[in-house]
Amino acid sequence: MATPPKLSFDIQAATEAGLTSEDIARHVSGRRGYDYQGAREAGLSDDDIIQYNVADVRDIGGLRLAAEEAALTAGTTAPASLYGLSKGFSTGLARTPGPPIVKLVGGVAGALFGGGLGAAAGEGAKSVIREATDTTGQLTPGARPFEVGGETLGFVVGGGAPVIGRGLLAKIGQTGIGQKLGISAEATVNPINLGSAEFLSVAADNPGMINAFNRAVGGGLAKTEGFLTKGFETATRSPLASTLTELTAGTSAAVAGGLSEKIAPGDLGPRLTAELIAGVFNPTSLVLGTIPDVFRTIRTFLPGGGGADARARNKVAKDLASIRADLPEEAVGAFDDVIELLMKEADDLDIDIGAARETRRETPIFTAAEKTNNLFLKTIQQIVMQRDPKARQNY
Repeated sequence: MATPPKLSFDIQAATEAGLTSEDIARHVSGRRGYDYQGAREAGLSDDDIIQYNVADVRDIGGLRLAAEEAALTAGTTAPASLYGLSKGFSTGLARTPGPPIVKLVGGVAGALFGGGLGAAAGEGAKSVIREATDTTGQLTPGARPFEVGGETLGFVVGGGAPVIGRGLLAKIGQTGIGQKLGISAEATVNPINLGSAEFLSVAADNPGMINAFNRAVGGGLAKTEGFLTKGFETATRSPLASTLTELTAGTSAAVAGGLSEKIAPGDLGPRLTAELIAGVFNPTSLVLGTIPDVFRTIRTFLPGGGGADARARNKVAKDLASIRADLPEEAVGAFDDVIELLMKEADDLDIDIGAARETRRETPIFTAAEKTNNLFLKTIQQIVMQRDPKARQNY
């Protein structure tokens, strides 16, 4: 009796509908007249039975599949998606008319559109490569989590590779061989722009609640821009440590994504949540990033904890905000211009202020500028002393 042809069956659709590997294996065995129980007793797994009975199923190991998917994603979907996301946001932000909040919404919409377009282009390129390398075909339920994990790892590695690569090239450029080859020893990072300037530039011109809103949103975006830019700069300065962090974070997220796919096939919400948590709170990230940040923050608020500079900056910021609030409305713009100028030029100023001042008890009391020896704080102190006779007298 001739063996019947393999079945045309959509494994992924059946898995996402809630069928287990055993359900699918029993179903296709029954349709094809295959002895399911005998095959199981002979040592075959449900995935083996599915592969034997269903057409166009790839025969590939899990780790090899994960590595293959990671390489494909890192070279296609990841860079295309990130490029589309970045260009979409900048284009939407620049070309959307209206107030800052409308521009920001336009930027987000542009990022979603650009990222989606880039992802589609990347998946198209991935399909072309698979066709050319003859690596197409369905996957068994047991193999699918490895594909998901590889895709996640590829996204993480592909996203950080360009910045880390520039850092590695700069390191090579600092060597004798690199200098002979003409490789630059500098790795520049373009500042991240999320539109904070749009909010802050109009804040002074809009009194009342809209002023506070623009300043709050603009300040938050500015902090995010600084955080992201600093992260990229760190990656270029320490490419090897960043590579270790990226690989650990990517592998952790990949394992979490694969497990989520196994537990809830096709459910994107739990998968993204698991990948995010595992990518952030993994051993390497905790040791190199999260834990030091926590201790650094704690030290900032402890006397003698090494956070004098940060505490002084916070105090100056509050004092400046108080001064600004008491100014006439027509003077606020000029005040903001002076502060902005000082922030840009403080490093080039050469102002010598005494080390300490004596009180009646003859105990030296140091100012914030004197404690930290920070040039910006020294400049602010000098301005206050010139404008406030009481401050000059106390000093």
